[in-house]
Amino acid sequence: REQFIQFFEQPFSPGQTRWHAVGNGLDQRYINILVVEIEVFISEVRFAMMAVDVENKDVFIFLKNLANTLYRARNCSPDYDSVKSLLGLMWELFAQWNFIEGYIKRDVIADNIEAM
Repeated sequence: REQFIQFFEQPFSPGQTRWHAVGNGLDQRYINILVVEIEVFISEVRFAMMAVDVENKDVFIFLKNLANTLYRARNCSPDYDSVKSLLGLMWELFAQWNFIEGYIKRDVIADNIEAM
């Protein structure tokens, strides 16, 4: 996580980080590739939820919300708002950041898997 943040927060050009460059470079071809990976991740989350009896209500809610959020990302298009939303989701997942807590010092996904 720290390496992800450090790498993508590096300057790419004046006033632009590498993360901004990723967003500016996303065309339909790369979006399609990302959407396939998101669909694979959705399938894995749903499989885990069906294969494992998730007794912890908080974990179940977290996984359900994760699957729903990923599902919405499937409809990404190359327009600005759609790409911004997709990149926001990816930053939240890989950098472990959210609007409420900022950067989280733990891996929320791993924590929830362990709590299953």
